[in-house]
Amino acid sequence: MKNTIGHSVTRIDARDKVTGTALYSGDLVRPDMLFMKTLFAGRPHARVVRIDTAQALALPGVVAVFTAADVPVNEYGLQWKDQPVLCGPSTLPEKAETGVKADWTSIVRFEGDQVAAIVAETEAIAAKARNLVQVEYEDLPAVFDPTTALKPEAPRIHTERGDSNICVWDKIARAMWMLPLPGRMSSSKANTILLTRNMPTCSRRPGWAYFDEKGRITIECAGQWDDCRSGNRLPTLLACRTNRCASSIRPLVALLAGAKTYPCKSSWRWRS
Repeated sequence: MKNTIGHSVTRIDARDKVTGTALYSGDLVRPDMLFMKTLFAGRPHARVVRIDTAQALALPGVVAVFTAADVPVNEYGLQWKDQPVLCGPSTLPEKAETGVKADWTSIVRFEGDQVAAIVAETEAIAAKARNLVQVEYEDLPAVFDPTTALKPEAPRIHTERGDSNICVWDKIARAMWMLPLPGRMSSSKANTILLTRNMPTCSRRPGWAYFDEKGRITIECAGQWDDCRSGNRLPTLLACRTNRCASSIRPLVALLAGAKTYPCKSSWRWRS
């Protein structure tokens, strides 16, 4: 192995990126591929009362319209399973481990929550069909900042988590960027807020999926988290959501320009 210590090393993907020949996830094309568009809630806090997909399904070129009722395991999350894959009324039973009713999947908790996925022969048809999906909402009280969310009278976003809007308690031992809390607590050195630099992703993160020659679901998309890029967590997450074996799902992470605090990480391919 060549000794690289003390030498300038050229990134393996640098030439393709600077010359414009690099293929990002949005550049990937396969013959006869289908296109999917997502219908987002556009509401900060609401209950999905009813979803009518009849007009969208009747549009020529539409292959399928998926809602919460089509998701076998309609929950996921990085710290705890707090988010439905698709928000909407579900026919699934209550969560046995918590006793939470399946109705929790019908709650929209931010404007970016996904309500329906439309699959069509072309991107234009999928976009048109998305506008034909009719959703009836019941708006709920919302919170828009952490200070309000901590007040006793604030609306509870996750009632299944108890009488609190706090997601996770963490005790910070040390950090590089620290700032005293405002007000009367500012004199205490122990009361600090952790600040981190958050760099936006440099590229969109679309993706595609197909069955490979071994019958595996191969998903190629840009990934942001290290555990997804390592090829370990992504198959497990997707297998749980689709009631499939993790070995039947093969991730291929496409070229990524940058992600959060880790700009322009090297791309990789997961070997079969």
